[in-house]
Amino acid sequence: MLKLRLVRIGKKKQPYFRIVAAEQKKAVQGKFIEVIGHYNPINKDLTIDKDRVAYWISKGAQPSDSAAVLFKKDGIADMDKYFDPREKKRKKKKESEEEKPASTPAAENKPKEEAKEVAPAEEVKEEVAEETKEEAPAEEVKEEEK
Repeated sequence: MLKLRLVRIGKKKQPYFRIVAAEQKKAVQGKFIEVIGHYNPINKDLTIDKDRVAYWISKGAQPSDSAAVLFKKDGIADMDKYFDPREKKRKKKKESEEEKPASTPAAENKPKEEAKEVAPAEEVKEEVAEETKEEAPAEEVKEEEK
């Protein structure tokens, strides 16, 4: 199977990539069939031969995720089907459920029970407050009588 992928050719800390058509089983730095573009991530310089990309895709070549993103930025249509949106990958890493320890069914029931316990306690406090309001005027009347 043919792949359209990036091959790094830059120096240390100076990345520069060729976009090539190569056999999938060949090494990433190995032999390739054709150079179809260049990408410099430092200056965001992107050069792609759109006709050759269309040709290779028509022959059954699959672009890698990185190459598909670059093709989409350069205006080549229908590249969404070749890569997973980047937001999905980020959401998996940032999910709060993964950061928290695994919850057990008993642990999930405890907050519900606490909520049930809190509600009657609040009602009792309200009842006590109402009773004290009723008693307070009666005590004032008794003090005034004395």
